[in-house]
Formats: sequence, structure tokens, C-alpha cells
Amino acid sequence: MSPTKSLNTKGVVQVLAITLALAGLQPSAKAVPYASGIINNSGTISFILNEDADNVKVIFNNATSTNDLGALSKGTQSFNLGAATNFQIVVKKVSTQGFVTANGTNAPVFQTSKDTNALLNFSTPRGLAINQNPSSPYFGRVYVANSSTTTTTSNNVSRVTGDGIYMLNADQTDALGLGDTASTGGLDFTSGALAAPWKLMVGQDDTLYVADWSDATGNLYYTDPNVISGGPVLRPLSALGTAAVPVGTANTHGSIGATFVEGSLAAGNMKVYTIDEDLQSDKTTTTKNQEQSLWRYDVLGGPLPYDSDATRVWTPTSKEGITFTGTIYVDMDRGADGKFYTSTYRINGLEGGVIVHDSTGSTTLFNSYFVSTNLLASTSAADLLRQTMAVAVSADQKFLAVVRDDSRTWILPLTNGVPDLSKRLWLNSFSSILYARALKFDAAGNLYILSGCTGSSPSSSTGPGTGAQVLRIFSPGGTTIATTGNDITGTNGTFSVSRIDPDIAIQPQNVTVNAGVNATFSVNATGVGTLKYQWTFNGANIAGATASTFTRTAAQNNAATVGNYSVIITNAAGTTSITSSVVSLTVVDTAPLITLQPVGLTNAAGTPTAPKLTVTATGTTNITYQWRLNGTNLSGATTTALTLSNAQAEQSGPYTVVLTNPLGTTTSSVANVLITNTPPVFNLQPKSQTVNAGVNVTFTASLTQASSNNLAFQWTLNGTDIAGATGTSYVLNDVQVISSGTYTVTVTNLFGPITSTNAVLTVNDTAPILSTQPKSQSTGAGSSVTFTVTSSAGTDPRVYQWLYEGVSITDATNSSLTLTNIQFSDAGNYSVYVANPINFTFSTNALLTVTNRAPIITAAPVGVSTNIGSSGSFTIYANGATNLTYQWSFAGNDLAGATDSTLNLSNVQLADAGFYTVVVGSGAGTYFTTNSAAQLAVTIPATPGTGTGLRGDYYTIQAQTFTNAPTLTRIDTNIDFNFGTGSPDPSISVDRFTVRWTGKVQPLYSQDYTFYTRSDDGARLWINGQLVVNHWASQSVTEWASAPVTLTAGQKYDLLMEYFEGTSTAEVHLSWSSTSQLKSVIPMTQLYPAATGSALTPTLSSSFNGTNSVFNWTGSYTLQTAISVAGPWTNAAALGAGPFTYTNSQSADTQRFFRLKAN
Repeated sequence: MSPTKSLNTKGVVQVLAITLALAGLQPSAKAVPYASGIINNSGTISFILNEDADNVKVIFNNATSTNDLGALSKGTQSFNLGAATNFQIVVKKVSTQGFVTANGTNAPVFQTSKDTNALLNFSTPRGLAINQNPSSPYFGRVYVANSSTTTTTSNNVSRVTGDGIYMLNADQTDALGLGDTASTGGLDFTSGALAAPWKLMVGQDDTLYVADWSDATGNLYYTDPNVISGGPVLRPLSALGTAAVPVGTANTHGSIGATFVEGSLAAGNMKVYTIDEDLQSDKTTTTKNQEQSLWRYDVLGGPLPYDSDATRVWTPTSKEGITFTGTIYVDMDRGADGKFYTSTYRINGLEGGVIVHDSTGSTTLFNSYFVSTNLLASTSAADLLRQTMAVAVSADQKFLAVVRDDSRTWILPLTNGVPDLSKRLWLNSFSSILYARALKFDAAGNLYILSGCTGSSPSSSTGPGTGAQVLRIFSPGGTTIATTGNDITGTNGTFSVSRIDPDIAIQPQNVTVNAGVNATFSVNATGVGTLKYQWTFNGANIAGATASTFTRTAAQNNAATVGNYSVIITNAAGTTSITSSVVSLTVVDTAPLITLQPVGLTNAAGTPTAPKLTVTATGTTNITYQWRLNGTNLSGATTTALTLSNAQAEQSGPYTVVLTNPLGTTTSSVANVLITNTPPVFNLQPKSQTVNAGVNVTFTASLTQASSNNLAFQWTLNGTDIAGATGTSYVLNDVQVISSGTYTVTVTNLFGPITSTNAVLTVNDTAPILSTQPKSQSTGAGSSVTFTVTSSAGTDPRVYQWLYEGVSITDATNSSLTLTNIQFSDAGNYSVYVANPINFTFSTNALLTVTNRAPIITAAPVGVSTNIGSSGSFTIYANGATNLTYQWSFAGNDLAGATDSTLNLSNVQLADAGFYTVVVGSGAGTYFTTNSAAQLAVTIPATPGTGTGLRGDYYTIQAQTFTNAPTLTRIDTNIDFNFGTGSPDPSISVDRFTVRWTGKVQPLYSQDYTFYTRSDDGARLWINGQLVVNHWASQSVTEWASAPVTLTAGQKYDLLMEYFEGTSTAEVHLSWSSTSQLKSVIPMTQLYPAATGSALTPTLSSSFNGTNSVFNWTGSYTLQTAISVAGPWTNAAALGAGPFTYTNSQSADTQRFFRLKAN
């Protein structure tokens, strides 16, 4: 048996290799006992049991040995550690289940504490906290805040409680032996009157935090676990200040009604959350619009008192507590997943008493007012959780406890951290109507409630007393295994509690069915081992109903069926059980309803197996049946089935059945019955055919309608069955003489076979017959052409031979002929002959006309780089018609005499540098083709740089954005990448990545440079802070050129290039060209990387255009604006590059601030 529903409050709970012998244990007093307050005193381990345990076992060194301590009573216990270095104290308890499995509205009260215990009685209790840190020796310690020195005389107890903190062990004994003396930790709680100390909270490092809700000294205080010393967490109120609206600029808070502290000062991650009655963002205004807001102080590593302002997390909106009547009591808790649970005392119930927010505080997940009105189906309904004084969420985040002003406690199950108000449980924890104060869960799920009580004198155990305000403890009960672990250091504690009780995940639902229909109830339960089920009807067990589902077969509207149903679920050990909610079965009387209609049939007359018609129906009992043929009642045919014994042809016809009960009559659909003794009859015989070889032939037969059921076909040739020929038609493709013969078809039904007349197929040998002739065609030189012929008939085998001008073409022996790269010499007549053993058949001639056409350039001229005063040449290669012509051009002007396929240039100068094109023509100037430009670069002496490349920042899975830190930073020698369908690096995603290259570029010449980006997908390029290429969109491989940029030789200019890849293939290149620089990828020697690890600092510039402001910047950023440098900042332009025009900026604002935000 393995534990389930495990709650682990720190670390990973080890799986214990032990067998839980629970079957012999009987349910006892309700409690969930566990080991708390563990202390190692020189090898003797002492611990405190909060309640009696049925069995306690110590597991040493990860289950290598055990020590069975047996049944132990609540209180301090001990054992020797010996040589072990770690241990786990396993505490088992078997009891009936308490509030966690209660059914309906009222939960049973399982109080484990005694009101007669003087230590649990207080005069003015205010706050409650329980240590849930299993690594702490204070694990399980209970803290109670009392706010005045007063005598209480209730519950047969006379006690004077003071102004301060009281500490109890988990077994409700005095933790420090201080008796009635309250501890203060040196803090002033007197000035706060009845509002100090207020709410309590234990931090993860055992620090106790104390809220002061008073106007005089409102604050949050800290103190050590034994409340010996402490101080303020937040800056104390100024000398002239009080906690009231407005708090004034000298204060960072007002009176604090509730708190939650996350992290610790020592770990440097301390964050303090408070609900402040007075604090507002504008600390000088008297307008109250942020009361009871949730605030966060990012204390981190301190120091204390923390002197900075808070960040507002959440402010109540409409129906969340913005207006109120009377004093406002608030409380808060936080779940293990970070959700915030806040409560506000609302006397009229028209605003949310309990609100749940997500971990950021920005999204409302639950508002008890709206949920209540929906649940009660009334917009005027009051909040079911109105007048709430405190909230607490269990450590396993399965339950939220809410205590109201009248001391009633509601237990709400949580689903994904959200309360389910429809399954609320009322825990009648106190019989009085006095102020409730606080409640908390301990680590094991026991619920502590601090409130008042009135009524009769207490019983000897746990009965209510008169007038005192008392701390009561209630248990969820059930069969539990609580494990507390640690090692010899005492700093690696673990805790878990496992329940082996059954639990209902999905309750049975009410069922309504028509009479005669099956009614099924089901329950979905969880638990350890094989669960046992027992369904009940009106409180009595139903014999044999011992599964998770129960079905009433053919339910009827009578006392034996209609009533209340529930199911009792018991765990495998038989120690605990749970009863489901009570649901009802409603049966509606109806006229007969046919669920299965009778189906028509065909049958042979007099066959041994008689044909049978049946009907199935539901409805109120006492249904009668009457079968009919042709609308006439059949004598004696009064059951659900009609059998036609020794059926004959005269019994053929339409059958129906009439169903009747006290509520009405229903007639079935018609079922047609055919009783026959006739074999099949042809109405169309297959016909003889005479055809030429090579054609397709089809034989067809059909039969009369009367014999068209249950037919089987088989075609034969010369009396032999043809495999697969079993349809009404038989098709032969490309018949030959061998296909000739006698064809018949045999058709069979229930009464025998019938064979058709003979159909004779005669196939004549023939020469090939051409159904499609080759067609004449006209096309240009250099293209391709195909001729085709089709032979639709003729004796096989048939062969083909193509001819050109009557002469056979080698290897042209298919039904089609394809000619490629045709020239004028290929023009003429083409034909084909098709031959078989009978004869030859020649096609008609198809004339091929070859026309002049545009030449095809097979090799374009390439760029040339040559020294000044030297020579250079370009050559182009082209195919096409004869007598091709050439004309070279430079800068758009034809060059005189440059009319050959090669252009020779001598004594070139800088003025000759640039791009040259050539026009290739044919056919008296009819067709022309212009090639792409080829560059002539005229070089002059220059010294290469010493660059090493550019800094490349690679961002994975963020196409078109630079939101996060780069995944990879490296030096790229140049930008010349073809990643294909891969990625730049194993750490970078294949798709949806971005790259940003930064550094400087150094030109070799003082000239105008053109920059080129060639990429798939988008790219942007800045040179010297100017955006020169901007194509930031998805695209296939595309090259974009900048306008000329004037650069000075040897000078280094800022270079920034951004690139993104969407999906599929990826590549990116960066090139340049100038008068002396042949277009090429910018080499490493002329590129200098930005410093590795340095942040890219954006530069924002602005200019005016009338009353508009024009902003420009380098890189991809979001432009933000505000009317104050302190904000709030809003986006003026979405993520991207400049420039951006801000319209009417000068006339609309007296001043406005702008900044760039990294994305």
C-alpha cells in the first residue's frame, strides 16, 4: 500500500519501504497527529506529538533500520539516534473522517482541543500563526497575539492575559513556560491599544512578523522565534504622523491590517506584502480611492527598517470592497502556487468578501460576491462570505478556510487554487455570535480557529464555555500517515502527510429517464487500493450494488424505483468510509417509444428457418403489441416478435406493429416482407459481338425486379469461370484474337441458378489503326518540342518508328518523340509508322517550323577588378539564331564600336569604373536580351585593415525581437552565411531566431560606397548611425542595395546589422562596392567587432517638422513617452527602427519626455 495525497512542505519526501498494517486498527478520536518540535540533544531526539497516535515508527538511514515505538500519547516523546545520520518519524492514525470529506452544507465538528485548557483562553486575541518549517526546531509552534491586559473567567478558567505574544507547542502546552506572561520582544504594543499586536505570520526563516493596525503606531514588526527581541520592518511613522488618510510624504505606510512575507533578509530575497488601510499612491490626497490595497515592499537584503516606498500590486475595484460601512477588518494568505487570498469584512454582503488573485495580483480569479449571485441565481443576493474576518489556505492548497464575524467557519475546496463555493462546508466551530479573529492550518491540515464562545458550561472534554475568547483546534480526521524527517544537522527537514481515505472526485448526479429506460448512477472516487462500494436506496442497501456504477433496469414510475440514492465508499483496509451526496431518480411516464424498428426481409418459401420480425420499445409498463399485415390485425400476433412459420408467397407484404399502454399508442414503421420460390429471371441477355483486335469490349446482363435480391453473378468463357468476374457487367480491355470465344453469366438466388444465353465474341486481326495523328508545330530556336501518335486498335504486338523527312530517327521507337534545343536545321516533316504482324500503318506528316527567337545567355559577364592604367575585358556567351548582334553600354550610354561578344578596355582610369551591360540581339533586331550589369573596379594603392570581424549576438526562439539576453555571442569574420535548414549553432533554434552584428567598418578608398544585404528573411543595416537598408519582413532570398554612402579611406564607421529568420531555409550576406571596390562580401580585415560583453547603447536623436517631432535611432527599440520623467511611460511607436514622427508634439504639451526601451 503506497501513500497518496502527499503534501511535502520542503524537499522531496523519500518513499518509505514499509508496509502499513492498518487493517487491524479501529477508528479512534478524530485527529491528524504528527511529529513537531524536533530537537537533537547529543543523539537523543525529542519530538512533540500534537495528538495521540495509533502507531509511531522511526525509520533510520533511508529505511535501512526501524524502531517501532508503538502507540504514543500526545506530548513530548524521544528516541536514541545511535549511529544513524538521518531519520523519519512516521506517525499513523486511523479515525473517521472530519470536515475534509463532509457531505452537504454542514460538516461534522471534530474538535481535538479542550476549552478547559487555560492556555487556550485569551481576553482579546487578535492574530494567529503556526510554524510550518520542518527544518526548524520550532516546527508546529503556535503563536497567538493578545492586545490588552484583561482577566477572563470563562470555561471554568480564570486567567489574566497581557498585551503581547503567547507561544504554544503543537500539543497545546506552554512553549517557554511563561504562563500568563505575554512576550513583546521589546516592542511597544501598548500605544496601539486594541489594534496591536494584530495579525501574525511566520516567515520561512522562522522570523515572526507582527502587524500593528493602530493609527498611532501602525507598522509591521519582526521578532525572533522566541519573541526576545525585534524591531520595525518598515520606516516608523513620522513624529507628527498617524496612520490615516493622507499618510503624508514622510511615511511609506499607514496602519497594516494583514501581511505576508516571502523569502528572507538573510537570503537577500525578502518581499513584504501588506494590506494597508491608509496608504495611497498619492500620499497627499484626502480622496480615498485605494483603501485596502495590496502593496509590495522589495526589501531583498535590507537593511531594516526598510525606507523605500511600496509598489501597489492590486487595488479593489467595483464589488471588490471600494466602498464600505463601518470598521474594515482584512486578512490575507498566499498559496503554494503564489495565488493571493484576501478577505474584507463587508456587513451588507453587496461586495466581495473574499477575493482570489493570480500570483502577479493583476488578474481576479474569484470574487465571492459574483460567485454567490450566480450560485443563488439572483443579482440582489448577498455574498455568502460576507462579514469575513479571516482566511487561510491549507499547505496542500486543497482547501480555503473562511471564518465569519459570527464565528461560523466555511471550508471551500480548491480546484487549481480557485474556491468552489457550490461545495462549501459549514463547520459549526462555535455556537456563539461573537467576533471571530483568526484561523490557520498547520502543516498536517489541522485547523486552528481563534474566536469567542457563549452558551452552557463546558463538558469535561471539549464543550463550549461562556464568554471567553478561545483557541480551538479541529481535525480533518481520517486515516493518515504523517512523516517528519531530518538529519543530524537538524537543517534538512522534510514533512509529508498522506491520506488513505477514499475521496469523491465526481459526485453522482440526479437522473431523469422515461419509463422503461435504464437509469444509471455513477461516482468517481479516489483512494489507496481497491475501494469498496455500496449503493443505497432510500437509506437501505441495494443487494449486489457494489460497483462504482449502479443501473436500474427498465425503470418504472413506482415506489420500488423512484426515490433517493447514495453510495458508501470504503477504503481497502475497511477503516474509513465516505458517503456521497444524495441524488434522486425521476421516472417520466410515457406512451410506448420504439427504440428498434422491425426490419424487412426476403425469404424462400417453406424454408426450415422461419423468418422473424422484432420490435424493441420503452415506456410505462403494461405495453401490449398487435402485428398487422396490409393494415389488418394478425390473430395471436401480440408479442414483441412475429415468427412466420412455413412462410408462403401469400404472406408477402407490408408489416407493422401497434404498441399500446395507458398513456397512448405508437405504430412502427413498415417492414416489407418478400416470400418467394422463383429463381432469377433475365430481362436483358448479354449480346454477341464482332470487333477488331485492340479495342475494349463490355458484356452486360440485367434481371427482373422480383428476382433482384440476394443475387450472385459468375461470368464464364467457354464454360470456365473467369476469376473475379462477379458483377452485372464484364469488361475486356485491348482484346486480341485469343479473347474470342463464348461468354455466359450464371446468376443465383435463394431458389437456384439461371444461366444466360451464349454471347459469342469474334476478334479479327487488323493492321494498326491510328486514332490520333501527330500535329504540326512552330517554335523558336533553342526550345523543345514533342510529337505524339495514338494507336487505338490493331493486333499485338505493335511497334513504332519515327521518321524525319522519310528517314528513320535512331532510337525513336515510342509513341511520342521529343526534340530538345532545336535549331533551324531541325525544321521539316516528321512522321511515324506503327507495325504489327498484319501490316504497317503510316501517320500523316507533322511539319516542324523553327522560327527566330530571343537569344539565351549561357554565361553572363563577370565583374573585373584592375589597376589604374591597366586593361580589362568582359565576355558574354549566348545561344539562339545565327547572326547574333552585341551592343555594350556604360552608364546607360552605348559604347561606339563595342559590338562583339567581348568588350576590351585599355588604360582604364577611375572614370571608367562602374557597371557595364550588353544587349544581345538576333533576326534583324527583332529579339533582344540584356544581361545583368558587370562591374569594372579600378583599383588604386590601398593598405588593408587589421580587423577581425564583427560581434554577433544570436537570440534563439524570438523572430524579429531582441527581448531576452542573447543566447550566443561570438566574433564572426564576416557576414556571409547560408544556414540552409539548419541553425548557426546547436544552442540556436532552427527557425525563429534573430542576430545583431555590431562593430565598425573601415573603407579602403575615399569614395561613394554602395552596401548590399542579401537575405532570407529580413535584414536592416545602419552605417554611421544612418539606416541605409530596411527590409524587416519575411522574404525568400532577396538582395537590397543602399543609396551611395560617402566614406573616407582608413576611417572607421559604426556598423549595425540586424537579421531575422522565420521558417524554412536561412541565409544572410553583407557586401559592398565602390569605384575601386569590386562588389564582394566585406572582408574580415575591414571589420572591427564591438567589445564582447558590452551592451549596445542606443542613440536617440530628434528634429522638428512644423509642430511635429521626428525621432530617429539605431537598432530595434520601442519608443516610449511620458509627460513626467517619473512616468507613467506609454508606447509611442511599436518595436522597430526609426524614424518616427510624433504628431503635434509641440502644441499639445508644455513638455514631454521620450526614451527607448529594449525589446
